[in-house]
Amino acid sequence: CTHTWTLSLLFHDSATTDSSPSPVTLSLPVALPTRAVSAVVVRPALRWVLARRYRPGDELDAGLFALLLIGTFLSAAAADRIGVQALTGGFLFGAAVPQVPGLAQAMLDRLHDLVVIVLIPVLLTVAGLHTDLRAFSLEDVGGLLLFLGAMIVAKWGVSAFTGPAVGLSWRESNALGVLMNCRGLEILIVGLIGLQAGVLTEQMMAVFVLGAIVTTLMTGPLFDRFAPREPAEPALR
Repeated sequence: CTHTWTLSLLFHDSATTDSSPSPVTLSLPVALPTRAVSAVVVRPALRWVLARRYRPGDELDAGLFALLLIGTFLSAAAADRIGVQALTGGFLFGAAVPQVPGLAQAMLDRLHDLVVIVLIPVLLTVAGLHTDLRAFSLEDVGGLLLFLGAMIVAKWGVSAFTGPAVGLSWRESNALGVLMNCRGLEILIVGLIGLQAGVLTEQMMAVFVLGAIVTTLMTGPLFDRFAPREPAEPALR
């Protein structure tokens, strides 16, 4: 959440070219008190509601599910109005929801079909519509490979070489690095935010999409290769 908020503020600030106050200057005095209100007011109110409406391990009833969705949408709308990405508003509301055992899984169970069948395809379609691989020429291949290599080294390489320093084995460090290297949807979201703010070009967005595809395809086979294996059980005689 913090990274996304910071990126969205920097994107909007970079897109400001005139002498007027930057969006960072204008939004922070409103965003910080809003974050405080969510922690001091919204969180205790949600804790009170959940204590009376939700039992750990149960499914979410329709009323509580609707309350959480409405809170997410209102927080996203408020974030958009003060100049922060709406996505960050949803994160902030999620951070304000008390950590009740089983609640996150119950919410995921409710949202799973909607997210998988509708929302993720919409996101991928929007990212695809802003991707034009014809913008690259043969002269760009070297730079593209260098960028992709830097992406991989920054996540996988760093995790693999620092893991042993905290007690992980070489295989465990590489498995962690492979998982960290998988950008998935995150890089697409960041790319679309930057494209909307006008600080990324269509060509750079295409690089982000290729990075998401390459690092995601790498994850499965490489994780299977490096994942620690359980010791085989001794054969019965």
